[in-house]
Amino acid sequence: MNKMHTTAKIAAGILGIYLLIFTVLTLIRNLSFMFMYMGKGNMPSLMAVAAFLCITLGFVGAVFYFLIYRSDLFANKIVGKEELPDVECTFNWFPFAMRLTAVVVGFLFLEKAIVVWDILISHIGFIFKSATFKGMDQVHLYGVIFLIYLAVSVYLLCGAPHFVRWQVKKTIEMCKEFSEKQGDV
Repeated sequence: MNKMHTTAKIAAGILGIYLLIFTVLTLIRNLSFMFMYMGKGNMPSLMAVAAFLCITLGFVGAVFYFLIYRSDLFANKIVGKEELPDVECTFNWFPFAMRLTAVVVGFLFLEKAIVVWDILISHIGFIFKSATFKGMDQVHLYGVIFLIYLAVSVYLLCGAPHFVRWQVKKTIEMCKEFSEKQGDV
């Protein structure tokens, strides 16, 4: 394991712990709101709480498994599976740094998706409590915003492969042009 793999594993562990803490805090806040506003014997609210708990526990399990327990999988996705020698040239760190940055930003987008999911669940709970469809437009709006945040976070969590390839290609072209100009002077 080289320095890039070690750095990626450390970043995975830090991001995993951060995401777990944020998710647990969101879960506690949601459950307190749901139990505060839920009436006795309100079956749709109990079903919503159960579904929310299952989804959250699945997310927590996935975060723990992929980012903390098996952080080597994360490092292999970011750096690559082949065993590389330690990098002496700083330019060889560029794609790794871009992918790692994209993944970190992806986790921040995932955090925003969790916040919007929290708001969406709260609005659905209020609609079930009021037994009317008043405010359904906000549920649709938050649903679309959640899907956008989720799609962007998934792309970034994959390391933004198209963007990284394009940026590395453009950087190499720019370096060649610069070295040609320096050769003319």
